[in-house]
Amino acid sequence: MLELLLPVALMFLLIWIRSEVQKEDVPAHDYVDDPANNPTWFSAEPLDVSSIPGLPPAVKKQLEQLCKSKDSALCPEIFASSWGLRKEHYTGSALDGLLPLHMAQRNLRLGIVGTAGKGLDDFISSLPGYSKLTRYFSSEESYDDYLADHDYGFSTQNPALFGAIVVQSAATCPSGGTCSGDWDIVIHLNTTGPSTSTADIKGATDINTKLTPEVSTLNKGLKMSTSRIYWSGGMSRSLGLALPTGGLVDLQSLVYAWIFNSTGAYQLPSPSELPSCDCIDPQGQATEDFSQCNSSSLFTTALRALTPHWSTTVLGSSAGCLGRLSGILPVSVREIPFPTPAYTDDPFASFVESVFGLFFVLVFIWPLTRIMKSLVEDKEARINEVMKMMGMPAEAILLGWYLTYGLLWIIPAALMTVVCWDSVFQHSNKLLVFIFFWLFGVCVVTLCSFIAVFFSKAKTASVVGALLFFLLYFPFLFVSDSGASASTKALSSLSPPVALSIGAGLIAQFESAGVGVRWSNINESIDNSSMGQVLLMLLLDTVIFALLAWYLDKVLVVGFGTRQPWYFPCSKHYWNPNHSSMSQDDLHVLEDTFDDQQPGNPRYEAVPESMASTRSVLVRELCKDFNTADGKILKAVQEVTLNLYSGQIFCLLGHNGAGKTTTINMLSGMLPVSSGDAIVYGKSIRRDMQQIRTLSVGRVSLTHTQWNKHECN
Repeated sequence: MLELLLPVALMFLLIWIRSEVQKEDVPAHDYVDDPANNPTWFSAEPLDVSSIPGLPPAVKKQLEQLCKSKDSALCPEIFASSWGLRKEHYTGSALDGLLPLHMAQRNLRLGIVGTAGKGLDDFISSLPGYSKLTRYFSSEESYDDYLADHDYGFSTQNPALFGAIVVQSAATCPSGGTCSGDWDIVIHLNTTGPSTSTADIKGATDINTKLTPEVSTLNKGLKMSTSRIYWSGGMSRSLGLALPTGGLVDLQSLVYAWIFNSTGAYQLPSPSELPSCDCIDPQGQATEDFSQCNSSSLFTTALRALTPHWSTTVLGSSAGCLGRLSGILPVSVREIPFPTPAYTDDPFASFVESVFGLFFVLVFIWPLTRIMKSLVEDKEARINEVMKMMGMPAEAILLGWYLTYGLLWIIPAALMTVVCWDSVFQHSNKLLVFIFFWLFGVCVVTLCSFIAVFFSKAKTASVVGALLFFLLYFPFLFVSDSGASASTKALSSLSPPVALSIGAGLIAQFESAGVGVRWSNINESIDNSSMGQVLLMLLLDTVIFALLAWYLDKVLVVGFGTRQPWYFPCSKHYWNPNHSSMSQDDLHVLEDTFDDQQPGNPRYEAVPESMASTRSVLVRELCKDFNTADGKILKAVQEVTLNLYSGQIFCLLGHNGAGKTTTINMLSGMLPVSSGDAIVYGKSIRRDMQQIRTLSVGRVSLTHTQWNKHECN
């Protein structure tokens, strides 16, 4: 009763946790005037002025004073602690110097692709800081070949690309005339970030966007972090302080500026009219290569991003490094998410998801120890071998356990589903939940049969089995992260506790979303796993552990029984019991090694020809060795040779410890033979024990009695 009902009893603890979690009704929301739609990547920490290297004391003191006020335009926006400071992203931000500075420091280039993009390449190259940071490709084929090159990203001749602007077509705009044609432009972003398994190339955003979770249909409300990575880039600390690297909106800025210039909608001032911010190399010479800037020049270039947008308009070309070119281009953009509908915020999954699987693992430990003990007790008491001697196949014994516990597990699986019907599994399909728990229970039984193969003592098996079952849960901690791939999670699900934990987590997530696990969403992938995949892996685990238990029980005998060779599934005589592993010639040779009619040893009594013709069991030089605790070999039986005859009662006499029981155990298959052999009706006890045991009962009877040597003459 404990074995079956303990898992059900512990479900009441889960019901209590579910009842304590408070739900919240969230109304529909429009984000047009919400500061949460700010596309700029802000650090969560305010600016620490003292951390900026090479800052003059006077400037340091002034910045510390200015940054005390949240409304100060000079206080760096990228370190703002309030999302409401800036709601717009100016399209001219790519002209401010941070994008070319980032590319130069990381040896990145901006790809311009297509014959129609030659004008764009010339335009960007004329902008301050961009002259050596573009890479032009006349066709998409040459662009693809460049990316596929073996040295891409690993040599100065083949630097990695920050991104690429593919110009498929461009309108023709004659001077003073009307433009004709279409602007067809595609922007590619490099999303390969650090610590990826694909290549050791630092990505455009300094963030491994390949590890960001895919959009889940269960997510309600607004989560902006992933979109900001692509929109405005990540944060780079290569200069000692965090600065935005740039993203999609910065590449759009360059495209907009080119189109404005080409169409005449807005004419960007010539480079000589723009605020100049020279880069000084270590030799004191001005250079346009930002990678050669000294630390002072790098700081002043970066300082441009910390100044207000109106500085260029007010100061003009005299603004120098304090001039922000983004203030010149009269266009700004905002990222506004789609409105979200009303929903119920249920934090149940966030509370229990990390421990949900562990809870069920602990629930099943007690039944597992009981199953393990029962399986090994039959082996320890020789019950299994006795049934095999009576003709029952080993497969029938194993299948009997599977059927018994398969039927018994219907009870706790059904009760666990019914008890949590309107609480934990309120929205889920109850049959699907029942199948999940029942299938795991059957998988536990096959796992126990697999582990039981390695033990001969029931108490040891139950303790070690429970410990192994608990340890099998821990791989889940490494794949529970949403960044784990579907194949990784499937492979880890070969551990039943991991499959259970993933499935329990999916149930919690679907329940929190108010949807529940149903047949309609059984294959819906959440964090690279689905309920269908979990059920399939549990079924696969059941088959795998059952096959391993069947195979290892025959080739790795621990306790009593005779071993089969490791290749026995490929042997003909295993599948065809009528086929003997010994030829008739081998049998005659073995039979002729001992002549019972004219024995050469006087200890043997000669038998008449009529009895010799009824030989049924031929024992030849049978030996059994045991390894002692001190590393020595104990010869319990040594070179026993004799014949047994049909219609005769055979009596094996000997003092205590002479080896009578060991001999009979070898002949009956209880113990493996160390050397020698015995032939029973033409079948070898070393290779054909399964066939010997299928012989008709009563054909041969082996009986042994312990006699005291003083009572026999």
